[in-house]
Order: sequence, then C-alpha cells, then structure tokens
Amino acid sequence: MTAMTLMSHIRRAFSTRSCLHPGSKASLTKVFTADEVQTFSEISHDKNPIHIDQEYAAKTRFGKCIVHGVLLSGLLSAVCSTKLPGPGAVYLSQELRFVAPAFVGQSVTAEVEVMDIERLVMTLSTTVRETDTHKVLLEGSAKLVIPKNLARGR
Repeated sequence: MTAMTLMSHIRRAFSTRSCLHPGSKASLTKVFTADEVQTFSEISHDKNPIHIDQEYAAKTRFGKCIVHGVLLSGLLSAVCSTKLPGPGAVYLSQELRFVAPAFVGQSVTAEVEVMDIERLVMTLSTTVRETDTHKVLLEGSAKLVIPKNLARGR
C-alpha cells in the first residue's frame, strides 16, 4: 500500500467515525421520474393509479401523480447505507408518518440525524422534504446496527 493510499484510508475512516455522534446529519436529494415510479409499480405490484395514471390522478385531491411512500423511505435507507453511518449499516426498525405527498418530477431531500448511539445501535431522526420549499413530506425515526469497524472508532 502506498503512503498516499494509506493516508486516503485514514482520512476516510476518521471522517466516517467522527460523524458518529448525536447531532450529525447526512442527506440525499433526488427527483423521482415517472419511469422510476412506473418501474417500482411493476416490481412491487402496487399499481394504484394515483401513482401511474395522470388522468386518474388529475381527478383526485392531489391533482397529479404522487410518488409511492416506500420510495421516499427507500431514499432514507440510501442515506444510511451510503453516508451515515455508511456501508454495512443494517436497519432494525423504522417508524414513518406521511405528512404530505411527493409528486412525480419534484425534487425531494431525505435527511437523517443521529439522535443516540448505544453500543452498536444508532437511533436516527428521519425526514423527507420538498427540496425547494423545505416542506415536510415524511418524518419519523429509525434504528440501525452500526458496522463494528465504524463503532470501534467511537
């Protein structure tokens, strides 16, 4: 291993471990396209027309197609598996409250915040908001198992 590679590993390990404390946050922003919602509808067999039929959705109280709530919670999972705590994290539980719809084509931001860490279990506050207005669409909490290699650095 070269000195440069070693320094890169050390920096990455230090930055990941240093963010494992209450108050740390991470987020991801995404726009769910009509094609992605259609694909999820096919995979999950959730073919509710409120998600995939523009004519149907136009006649509902929402006025247009909405994103499956599970896709929003999946974005929270993506934050956990890629950023905080990162690869190797495993969900134990998740509690969600759907506050407002996310619309197909709308930018949303999923954010997690560390509330507590007890041994290898991390408790997070979870939120999905409209990116532009910061309006809350989904809120809740999650518990994850922290990978042992990250917990050692605490």
